[in-house]
Amino acid sequence: MNSNLIQCPACGHQFAVDEAFLHQAEERIKSEYEKKAAEQAKNLQKQKETLEAEKAEIERLKTQQDEIIQQQLVKERKKLLSDAEKEVREEYETKLDALQQENEKRKNENIKLKEKELRIMRREKELIEKEEELKMQAEMEMLKKRDEIAAEVRQKESEKNELKFKEYEKKLEDQKKLKR
Repeated sequence: MNSNLIQCPACGHQFAVDEAFLHQAEERIKSEYEKKAAEQAKNLQKQKETLEAEKAEIERLKTQQDEIIQQQLVKERKKLLSDAEKEVREEYETKLDALQQENEKRKNENIKLKEKELRIMRREKELIEKEEELKMQAEMEMLKKRDEIAAEVRQKESEKNELKFKEYEKKLEDQKKLKR
């Protein structure tokens, strides 16, 4: 029986010691990675939900503003028509200017809302890219840790073999001395 092998008392299966250590280390790293990835995914999901809620609120406000603009336009037009019969042309032009200014103001507000929506979409894209980058970094860390553990196991195995070799050399020297 090789000293690098361990036998399972239950099933009698033999496996290498370094494989057991490597397997345990891989399982530990995998567990840590999965926990970290789950936390990051949870945080990213919260941020994504917040962005989607903001986007929905912007759409609601935009629709509401459009309706208000339409209501105000209809109301103002009716008023202008009734006032046009009663008032001089100058008053009509003043009110029309006021309506155009209000309309221009609403257009500017719509442009600002669209710009905000664009910024939110950019943020969402950045978050997705950041999530992918974090996944790659975590994977690279896991591979690096696995390589480090494997190197450590090989080093320990090498030291163990070197000690055995020195022990055999000493026994051989002792045997030579005894024969003299």
